[in-house]
Amino acid sequence: MESLPTPLIVAAVGTVTAGVLLFLAEQVVNAVRRRRHRPALEAVVHRSRWPVRIATFALVASATLVAVEVAWTDGVARVLTVASLVWVASSVAHVVEDLAAHKLDLSKDDNRRERRARTQLAMVRRVGQLIISVVGITVLVASWPEGRTLGASMLASAGLIGLVAGLAAQSTLSNVFAGLQLTFTDALRIDDVVVVEGEWGKIEEITLTYIVVAIWDDRRLVLPSSYFVSNPFQHWTRTRSQLLGSTVMRFDYTIDAAAMRAELERFLPTCRWYDGRGWALQVIDDDGTTVHVRALATAVDGPQAWELRCAIREHMLTWVAEHQPDAFPRRRVVAPEEPAGGDGPGHGANGSTAGETVPYVPVALAAHVATNGGGAD
Repeated sequence: MESLPTPLIVAAVGTVTAGVLLFLAEQVVNAVRRRRHRPALEAVVHRSRWPVRIATFALVASATLVAVEVAWTDGVARVLTVASLVWVASSVAHVVEDLAAHKLDLSKDDNRRERRARTQLAMVRRVGQLIISVVGITVLVASWPEGRTLGASMLASAGLIGLVAGLAAQSTLSNVFAGLQLTFTDALRIDDVVVVEGEWGKIEEITLTYIVVAIWDDRRLVLPSSYFVSNPFQHWTRTRSQLLGSTVMRFDYTIDAAAMRAELERFLPTCRWYDGRGWALQVIDDDGTTVHVRALATAVDGPQAWELRCAIREHMLTWVAEHQPDAFPRRRVVAPEEPAGGDGPGHGANGSTAGETVPYVPVALAAHVATNGGGAD
């Protein structure tokens, strides 16, 4: 009976050994997780489980390929080794970010500092992963004699290559520097409330080249990082999250603003979105047919300010409908003069004197009155 080749025996033994060690390690980790729930341990397990598994078997495969005396196996072994180590190092960067993020309390109302730290942690992790990838590719290329020769040639002509690469990647580089600028100057943070391109949303992700804005209706607006450097946008949480909500309503001139003000004062303490810092109700304008009534009230952040505005509008409209129904917008009309020989000189068809102002008529009836001269059908 012929014996198996030595490389195959080494590969089999190494694979079995690696599998057994991984199985035992995972059993120990799972036992610790069942006994005591720790966010730090959960982050480590979540980020490192598959990278460690794949890296272990990749290293075993690399060791096996080195033992095989075939020309191409040495290169494959190098690729597997470097790729697995780069993946593990990137996972370590993720774990460090998660461990640091678990110490940040993002649930409190004024979490501006925590969101700034969270944003900068994510950016540092991305920069670290980029450096790890570049170092890994450099090590991999330098491990071949041909790669070292190519690297020396590129280094000799680095000035020309850098100029060409800079021109070709000008847009990408501008986005990279814009992303770094926005992150480390505290201009934008994760969960900041902004209005961009007429859309209200929150900053969901900040990368080296683009920024994702989560729109209120679950859409996502993806913009290059340079957009926020070169274009104006509304930033609702730049220094603090508290906002002043404004609700504008239109009513007839007969509206009792004082009564509305008293009702708003009674209603706001019962509204869960009002934070108690201040409120006001004012008649701010008129357009010849209606007056504009504005209600102001404070809230702890943008989403609650929106809910507060809607609650104020709904409650006040309901209150006006119940207590001042005639104060909704109406239109004044003047009945046309009746020709001589009608119901009497200078009298209209409805018995009113020519030029006399008819009492308030709902808007839906205005056209009917003008067309039929105010007479009965």
